[in-house]
Amino acid sequence: MRKKRFCFILVIVLVAAAAIITVPLLLKNLFWSQPTVIQMQVSPDGTYTAYVFESNAGATTGWIYHISVLPTGKELSKGPGNVYIGTLPPDDISWIDNSTLFVSDYASKGTTRQKEKIGNIRIKYHSLETKGEHV
Repeated sequence: MRKKRFCFILVIVLVAAAAIITVPLLLKNLFWSQPTVIQMQVSPDGTYTAYVFESNAGATTGWIYHISVLPTGKELSKGPGNVYIGTLPPDDISWIDNSTLFVSDYASKGTTRQKEKIGNIRIKYHSLETKGEHV
């Protein structure tokens, strides 16, 4: 009887673990479209690639614009950007040096994520509507 109970508990734990792993992936595939890259910039030393991309989560939402900084060679996948998310695309991105990405954007126009740092990469922003830099 103890052996059956142990097996039953083990099966429940394995099913729960599988659900914890697969449900977020399924939801990500349901609610995020494949990213469409608008701009791509490789850092001067080739270590990182910054992507500006757009995605659309479906008929009830509009286009969302993202920036992600990834190690060069790592594939851009579905999901939100890891640096920037907004309802307007950034005007331009460029690398100042190997560890600083410069973003020209419309900061007050629907931006929901605007990180200043990711890993050892610093992100500097230039707001086009105020003609000033904000970090």
